[in-house]
Amino acid sequence: MHISVLRKLWWQSLTLIAIFIIRIFFRRDKKNIPADVLSKKFKNILVIRIDRIGDMLLATPVFRTIKKVYPDSKLIVFASSYNKNVIEGNPYVDKVLVHSGILSSLNTLEVEKFDLAIDLFCGFNLKSALLCCLSNAEIKLGYKSKFSKHFFDFEVEPVKESQYEAISNLKLLGPFGIKTNDIKLDVYPVESNKKKNLNQKIIGINIGTRRKVHRWSYENFAALADKIIEKFNAQVIITWGPGELDLAKKTLASMKNGDGLLVASHCHKAVLAPGTDARQLASLLNSFDLFICGDTGPFHIAVAMDIPVIAIFGKSDYIRWSPPFSKINVVADSSAISLPINRQLQSDIRIIAGKRCNEITVDEVFSEVCEVLNAK
Repeated sequence: MHISVLRKLWWQSLTLIAIFIIRIFFRRDKKNIPADVLSKKFKNILVIRIDRIGDMLLATPVFRTIKKVYPDSKLIVFASSYNKNVIEGNPYVDKVLVHSGILSSLNTLEVEKFDLAIDLFCGFNLKSALLCCLSNAEIKLGYKSKFSKHFFDFEVEPVKESQYEAISNLKLLGPFGIKTNDIKLDVYPVESNKKKNLNQKIIGINIGTRRKVHRWSYENFAALADKIIEKFNAQVIITWGPGELDLAKKTLASMKNGDGLLVASHCHKAVLAPGTDARQLASLLNSFDLFICGDTGPFHIAVAMDIPVIAIFGKSDYIRWSPPFSKINVVADSSAISLPINRQLQSDIRIIAGKRCNEITVDEVFSEVCEVLNAK
């Protein structure tokens, strides 16, 4: 039996056990929607987002909208140790709780008295659904799924067609009569790191992705960086995340124009950036003329920072994970992907999609790089 099937059966078994425990020890009666829910002034609101960096960034329009509609409320976000840094410094978030296991999280939740708890996970995630259910909030809200009725008071139907994740997140506020088209992502850099040498192009390349199937090879990134340096006399800075330092070093070693660690004197070489967290990376991105990456958290940071970006998505769902104003280059048979006819294009955000990442060529990506840099 394939490991993915075993994993699915394991989580379904855990979910059924959790439902049994909830019924026995945390008896819940399905609530009717209060007649005054649209006019209710929530004072203590919990939003749960315990997965990855990109997911947290795509939730920031929800935080901003909640605080604008309920300015006197206290907004608490339940984050993971991995993604909590993304919302540090965010003025719309009053407090961040860090998930470190259900039992320890229960002790944390007992201290707070929530009027509203929202699980932003689109689909079903047992951990976040449990946190929502056990929050003791007056109203518990999440997306409708096979098991959701056991954890939430109110369920929102997910959209059937793919749409940008930030838009999907905002849809969960619909039951309260809240509608907005403001999908700007928020990240707050640790410092303003503006570009100093306006005559030199600085290109950032992020070589990693969480899933290897979505990762362009380091050999391709090395060849692309060499072409950029030779064509534009640019400096290339290679960024990397947790567990990716060796991959970044391999990229540098495979280059003709590779150097060492990032220092100011290396003007026309590729260098490694120091290790960064999300907010430090946002500061570094501020100095780039262009950022090149895969379908990964740093892509969403670049979008939030309004930095020109080329993202190699391959077969990833670019409609769900890229803004609706991105320019899409389908480098496969046009029948492979259907573009929404109302999609507005913006040349500063370019997505390369349509075939597997390892089938996308260096020349296909370099062509997009030339279009962006020649337009500057």
